[in-house]
Amino acid sequence: MRKALAALILTMALCGAGPALADVGQSARQTLRGIKGVLVVVTGISPEAERDGLRKADLQADVEARLRQAGIRVLSRAERFQAPGQPHLYVRFIDQKRTDMELYAISIAVHLEQHVRLTRDAKVLVPAETWGMTGVVSVGAKELQSVRRLVVNYVDLFVEAMNAANGGSLAPASPAAAIPVTAAPENEVPAAEAPGAPGEAPAEAPADQAR
Repeated sequence: MRKALAALILTMALCGAGPALADVGQSARQTLRGIKGVLVVVTGISPEAERDGLRKADLQADVEARLRQAGIRVLSRAERFQAPGQPHLYVRFIDQKRTDMELYAISIAVHLEQHVRLTRDAKVLVPAETWGMTGVVSVGAKELQSVRRLVVNYVDLFVEAMNAANGGSLAPASPAAAIPVTAAPENEVPAAEAPGAPGEAPAEAPADQAR
């Protein structure tokens, strides 16, 4: 499955798909109301991309620094269990390197997941993605550091959505001052926002579900 997706995003990247940015809908914003902090989880970076300079530790630090700058608390795993809805911000990667061109195709998704209740049966509590942005980018192997800026741009969209949901109480986005990396590639392609899940996050926190 990973190989098939990687082949698809490589084709899209090499075809030069134009930029597109989704509008963050009101329904998704409403699910962010009252969230005070999130656990940050970065996943999916291949060992090859790590060797070429796109390091999980750097991305984790970038995302957490931006959230703290905006006044959003970064939770530990233990703290997440105590937070209403157990919110966590996922940064997911699928990357594929074309070695003959020293070029990477990378799919990036930044989304907020939390526990919600079904409206038709309040006893059913499930984890659900309630806000998200995804995109595809092609970048040279020597320019992988530029992906860090793109990820922070996505996190800034999350901060803006949190601001809209919580009465504008967060700090304004200013990633340039916090993330000293090169500019993002021009052919970044953010895709449509994930649909917002209805209902409010529950107050109780069930056992964590392995991803």
